[in-house]
Amino acid sequence: MNQAQKIGGSFGRILLALYFLSQGVNQILHWSACEKNFTTDILNWHVYVSKVAWLENAAEALLPFGTQLLALGAFLHLSAGVMLLISWHPRIAASILSLLLIVTNLFTHYFWMVEGYHKEILLQNFMQTIAIIGGLILVASLKKERSVSKDSMGFQSVFSEAESE
Repeated sequence: MNQAQKIGGSFGRILLALYFLSQGVNQILHWSACEKNFTTDILNWHVYVSKVAWLENAAEALLPFGTQLLALGAFLHLSAGVMLLISWHPRIAASILSLLLIVTNLFTHYFWMVEGYHKEILLQNFMQTIAIIGGLILVASLKKERSVSKDSMGFQSVFSEAESE
């Protein structure tokens, strides 16, 4: 990996981290609004999926756990965001955030259930979130660069950074 790739990869990872850190902070600072939005999204799901019993039951089952789910989401945004920022287990952090975004995207950007202009807005938001998931998958797929070091006798050994920890 050349220097430009290292700098570009680090910059992209930091931008992704800042996005998730800002989301986590925003959830905490605007807790009441986030709870209201969560409840609204679940109720909308309930209305749209009322013809499919198991989806309707799932939506009903989530309502009592809104506060806990929001707290979990804020915790994951902040903790995995910090992990990405400082490059501590970035593959794990990116995987966690990818899964979180997949679930969140399905519950908040349900463009397939609505019509008209609202559908276009939800579709655009859905696709933007898919792009962020793509960036996270890219981070999760990157392998740590292998390092070359010399032992006390001057012999070179090749090892990965993960093996040296």
